[in-house]
Amino acid sequence: MLYQNFKKQLIFVYDGNNNSARLLGVFSHSEMMGVTLNSTSSSLWLDFITDAENTSKGFELQFSSFELIKCEDPGTPKFGYKVHDEGHFAGSSVSFSCDPGYSLRGSEELLCLSGERRTWDRPLPTCVAIMARLYPFSTSSLSHLITPMQQRSQADGLPLLHI
Repeated sequence: MLYQNFKKQLIFVYDGNNNSARLLGVFSHSEMMGVTLNSTSSSLWLDFITDAENTSKGFELQFSSFELIKCEDPGTPKFGYKVHDEGHFAGSSVSFSCDPGYSLRGSEELLCLSGERRTWDRPLPTCVAIMARLYPFSTSSLSHLITPMQQRSQADGLPLLHI
């Protein structure tokens, strides 16, 4: 979009077919000079606000379209799920989490990279079972443990509790 002869004018650019779509930007006068906007939909919505102070040419819009190439669906980790999925276009992200009892190994979020060939910035994470560590112990060694409360009981002449 090229602006010419702007004074008190704004243009709101939305990524969709109405002004409730995602706002791509709000621009005035020279802010838009040389700016390229990329839409992820098949239409753009423009709201043009002017002070109507003059009737000179306001802006020139150059529009081109191309087929969007997506990143392939990254999949879902076994024992996991997608928390957030923005789609698979360049710049979009997908985030993951794991089912209870599993821990995420790898990146929680993947980003679809731009370029001729769309690819994710990291590999799909995995969900690994959380293992509890059991330490061997002897019941005879436990009988020698005395808590501070037991020490007080012994000092007061009360019977000592053995485990």
